[in-house]
Amino acid sequence: MIVHTSVGGRAARVRHRTQPRTADLLSLPSPGDHSAEQSGKPYTSTVNSWFYVDGLDVLGHGARGAVVTLGDSITDSYGSTEGANHRRPDFLTDRLRYQTPRGRLGVLNAGISGNRILFDNQPGYSFGPNAVSRTDRDVPARSGTRTVVLFEGINDIQQRQHQDDPNRIIAGMRRIVRKAHGAGTRVGGGTITPFEGWSSYTPKPAATRQAVNEWIRTGDAFDAVVDFDAAMRDPSDRNLGETGVPTTSWYPPRAGTLPRKITISPLRTTYTTRGVEMTSRNFESL
Repeated sequence: MIVHTSVGGRAARVRHRTQPRTADLLSLPSPGDHSAEQSGKPYTSTVNSWFYVDGLDVLGHGARGAVVTLGDSITDSYGSTEGANHRRPDFLTDRLRYQTPRGRLGVLNAGISGNRILFDNQPGYSFGPNAVSRTDRDVPARSGTRTVVLFEGINDIQQRQHQDDPNRIIAGMRRIVRKAHGAGTRVGGGTITPFEGWSSYTPKPAATRQAVNEWIRTGDAFDAVVDFDAAMRDPSDRNLGETGVPTTSWYPPRAGTLPRKITISPLRTTYTTRGVEMTSRNFESL
């Protein structure tokens, strides 16, 4: 699908996605409205951002709804292969596409690199509004949303403006869950991945990460737990793992961290998917 946009005259500041991993084509140095062109010849330049369009609704009978992946750079998939559609949500899309119609869902990528649960942009960066404030816009407002997978928190812990108190991060996660539940959306909580080896690593933020993860796994807020930490960490050291932002080789197997189906149970139930333990509470399916 091709989406054409044309701006008459000089454009003001526009909403855009800075790291989509797929380039936009521009008609520079041939300005003008080329929407009737079928050859594509005017589009000779590229830019590594997407402008204006922030969503696409596909109407049909192929899926019964959508799952939103609400996250930061790992969800945005910074570091995946440029132009190859190798983002983590892309691999999840491929996986869900082959389910029966009852279990088939579209996938909406609501990842913003650098995004945080509690804090907005840092000066000079484009990290977007904090996850609590953007939940209404990016989860229930999206067509067909049935489930959201929340995978954030490391940037609240390790960026320059950061939060060492795990209870504040947990409180932010609870607010996101309440908003989603209030709109009838199920919520899966993703554990925060290891970061030993980063320049921001010290024992104090490491302890904050462990405390938040313990709450995600054992608390009562989420309908399911997606243990990304277990998928990435070194089994011999719970703080050490694939440090930094993952590259393309990381994304396909970790898309499989999400279970195909989790059946309703009044009790906490444990599942294993690709060797990664999953826990569920009253969570029917993605």
